[in-house]
Amino acid sequence: MARPMRLMEYARERPKAHAKRADGLKKQAEKLATLCGVPVALVCASARAGAPPLVWESEEGVLERYRRAVPPEARAGHTHRAYLETELGKRRAKLARARHGCPAALPDWDEALNDMTLGDARELLRAIDAALLATGDRMEALGVPADHGHGPGPLGEQVTPDSSDYAAMP
Repeated sequence: MARPMRLMEYARERPKAHAKRADGLKKQAEKLATLCGVPVALVCASARAGAPPLVWESEEGVLERYRRAVPPEARAGHTHRAYLETELGKRRAKLARARHGCPAALPDWDEALNDMTLGDARELLRAIDAALLATGDRMEALGVPADHGHGPGPLGEQVTPDSSDYAAMP
């Protein structure tokens, strides 16, 4: 089972994990450069305060070309946080369009469901409910929390899009 994406609990383990992951990241950068024939540069901050960062270039001068091509103001905006904020803004705008009735902002259902009868839809819902319950039972047997640590609510409860306070039970 994969490790949950959160800060490692024990601070002593973090530098060792950082070193291992940084080496893996460098190998992936090398693969990208080799397989795709593109110049690649990697800069990874150190886990220890004040330690120099890991800097790797597939060929000499990749970082310098980047520095010359992109002005400092633009480089300052090339952060993961800025990327995530941009993506969040796009998704919020899409959700706002959907909530205000903009057609095709978010599709209501898959096109394959257009020819489904009411009986077929109910049968599909029963099959999905059974699969969810079986999954919940299996997770409980394995000792995994049913919510994966993502919040309250029993398995099978769906939150309506207009309000996070009410649940619609199928």
